[in-house]
Amino acid sequence: MKPLRTALLLLIAFFLQPAAVKLISWGGAGPNLLLCFTVFLVLTAREPAPVIGLCTAAAAVQEMCFSLYTGPGTAAIFTVGITAVLAGNFFTVESPAFLAGLIAAETLLHSGVLWVVRHILGAPYRFLHVLSLQPFYILYNLAIMALLYFIFFKKAEGRYSL
Repeated sequence: MKPLRTALLLLIAFFLQPAAVKLISWGGAGPNLLLCFTVFLVLTAREPAPVIGLCTAAAAVQEMCFSLYTGPGTAAIFTVGITAVLAGNFFTVESPAFLAGLIAAETLLHSGVLWVVRHILGAPYRFLHVLSLQPFYILYNLAIMALLYFIFFKKAEGRYSL
């Protein structure tokens, strides 16, 4: 993916996540744009290391601006980026079934890392509360990944097919 598109997607995630996403959230759960864009950008990058760095930096800035804790989201996005690279090395990236399974697993991983680090920092909520919201987070993130799939992967697929 071109650097301008990468920067544009990260800016969209930075500005829409705290503002517009709250409007469509349900039961305290909403899509995590930075998570979805990180997975998408890492899978489409020729060299994923700089993309992981940019996404991690975007997570750090987003946390400094909008979060109570600084660090858990950054660690979670870094972990998601690394696992997306590992998964991308073993599976076909363009497969919708792979993307659906990957985003579901990455959502669970992201929430788990967030909970562990926040729990260490003294957050009072329990892991069962985190798990109770996971189906909604996964559905929202699946919708975002489906949108990214149809915008970018299907468009590229149609461009190269005869």
